[in-house]
Order: sequence, then C-alpha cells, then structure tokens
Amino acid sequence: KILYVDTIVHNKESPDGKPPQLICSTSVLAPSSNRRYLASHPAKPFGGRLRVAGTAVAGAVVDGAVVTTETHTRHCLAYSAISGDLATHTGPLGGALLYFPMRCGISLVVGDPLASPDQIEPLLDDFFQAHARPSFVQCSEDLARRLEARSFFVNSFGIETELVLSRWTSGGKRAHMLRKNFNKAELMGVKVMEITDDAARLDVAQSVSDQWLRAAKRTGRELRLLTRPPVFAHEPGTRKFASFHDGQMVGIGFFDPLCVLQAGLGYVYQVLRESPAAPEGTRTHLLMSIANSFRAEGIERLSLGLSPNSLAGIEPLDYSRWTRRLLQISRKWPWYNFAGQEFYKSRFGGDEKTVFVASRSALAAPLLWNIVIETGMLQTYWSQLLG
Repeated sequence: KILYVDTIVHNKESPDGKPPQLICSTSVLAPSSNRRYLASHPAKPFGGRLRVAGTAVAGAVVDGAVVTTETHTRHCLAYSAISGDLATHTGPLGGALLYFPMRCGISLVVGDPLASPDQIEPLLDDFFQAHARPSFVQCSEDLARRLEARSFFVNSFGIETELVLSRWTSGGKRAHMLRKNFNKAELMGVKVMEITDDAARLDVAQSVSDQWLRAAKRTGRELRLLTRPPVFAHEPGTRKFASFHDGQMVGIGFFDPLCVLQAGLGYVYQVLRESPAAPEGTRTHLLMSIANSFRAEGIERLSLGLSPNSLAGIEPLDYSRWTRRLLQISRKWPWYNFAGQEFYKSRFGGDEKTVFVASRSALAAPLLWNIVIETGMLQTYWSQLLG
C-alpha cells in the first residue's frame, strides 16, 4: 500500500551562530481515503542545496520508507509519477519504480526510477523477478542503455524540449510565430497572474479547462498515463497561473517541479489551456510570460514536456524495426496531433533530448495498443467523431 507525502522544508534560525536547522512539516495522504495526517520531524541532511526558501518536496511512503525524487531525478515525469495513481515497486537497497499494470499481463514502468545510481541495478533485478512482462516508456538514455544490456529492444519514443532560461531567447526567425502571438495578446491587454493559493480563482480555472476540453477535444475526458490530469486546488510545489482579459479569466497554465528537492531547478508545464473567448495568442502569451517570470526568479529550466511519437532520425540503440514501423504508422493516426505538438514546441528553440520505449518483444504491438487505450487517446478520438 502506498501513501503519498508532501513535505515543506523551512529554515529555522539556530542560536550561537550555528547553521540553520531544517524542519519538515509532512502531510501524508492515503489516496483510498483522502484523509490527511500531519506530523513534524527534523529533516535528515541530504545532497544538494535548497534553492528557494519553503521548497516543496514530494515522495512516496512504501512499507514505512520514504521514497523521494533525488536531485539526479530530473525528468519531466518526476512529480507526475509521484502524484499519480501508479503502483510502486521498491528495491532491496531502496528506490522505487512506478508502473502501470496493463492488459495482457504487461507491467509498464513510467519514467526513470526514483533511485540513486547505485540502487538502480538491484531495483531492476528485483522488479524483473516479480513481473513477467515488463516494459518501459518515456525513459532516459541512461536507463535505456541499462535495458539494452538486458536484451530489451529500445526504440525512440519522443523528445522532451527544455528551455535553459539563462540563455533562452524568443528572438530569431524560428520564434517569429511566438512573438507575433505574444504581441497580439499584449495589445489586447491580456495580463498574467499567479493563482497557486487562490481557491476561488482555481475554481474558475476549472471552468476554463472544461470549456477548452469541450471546444478543442469535444469531450470532458482528460488524457492520462503520460501526463498528469490537472488538480484545481493548491498542491505543494506546483505553480499555477492564469491569463485575464477585461477582468475575466481566459487562460490557465499549471507547472510541476522538475525536481522536487530543488524547486529552483525548474518546472515542466502540465497544462496550458484557454477558453473559446480568449484573445488570439493567449496561450503563447501565457507561456512566454511565465518563462520570463521564472528567469527573473532565478529558475534554471522550463521543460515543455514530451512530444510523443517524435522519432529519432537514426535509432541510437538496439531497436526493433517492427516497433519503429508501428510508431511511424501511428504518427499518422488522427487520435492525437503529434506533428502539431512537435512543431509548436520546436518554435521555442530549446534543448531536445530523446526518450525511449523498451520491450523484450520485437513486436511491441500489445504494448503500444495498451498505451493508446490507457492514455485515453482512442476514447477522446471517438468522442470527437461522435461529438
């Protein structure tokens, strides 16, 4: 049984010139009951330094042990995995794999292990003993190489785009479309405000999100598995913003921390939506405004998340030609705007890194079909057809 933990770290001044003491206020949430238990205890020292006072830390408690995303766990699913309703497998030396039990007996691991480097191999060994048909999705090249050494077929699955804010700029020919949309919204008087702790405005944000789902997707269904459905309430660590026009909320943007032990490291955008009444360029204006605000705060990185099915030109690892062909064919399916997502994020000119899908089968059709089903892409497509 897994419990989810949110920890707020505070600095408490110590007498006699000693270093500040770290005090943790921990909130443990059992998903099955929605009951919240509060406790306070001294924090143990950990590697890495706190970048921002009041840093939000999140983790999972399994059999009494706290599993957190360490400073080396910096992928864009780090917070989503912890906050989601995934099964958890802990290793003999600690660390955890978060996975989704799927049809056909497949256990799909989502993202990289929440573990230190020396914990990963024992963790994988233990997981493979317990799960007969393991597969992995959206894993980094480091994990992909470990799986390749264990006779997995490893295919590129998409790219993650990340802006290094200290050197990111919206200048140049590539970003012309972004500047044009930003300026249109700016001229219309669109303003951006943070609403992280504003319960009343978060209720309005849910209405904006529902309008966007009905207008853009013709459904009230949220995608899942590779993304985290939005929560319209305060969440430790997550930053939430809204766009306003003529006093009305017309857009929302929610951002999860890339690494929960270092809030200053960066954020990944979770949702970016606008109402049908939003002026042209509102979403781009919102995203660029927040990027500039994060840079002014000293935030290092802003991840634009995954562009799924954006395949590498040349596969860098031992891959399955059958799986690659299936991914190429699925890119043309109407269930999801793969090309549109990739094109829009490419306009920002960020750093791009390949993420992978791994399976022991050369023909990963059951795995890919399960991903389509569990993400909700197929149901959303049918809703659009019938809508």
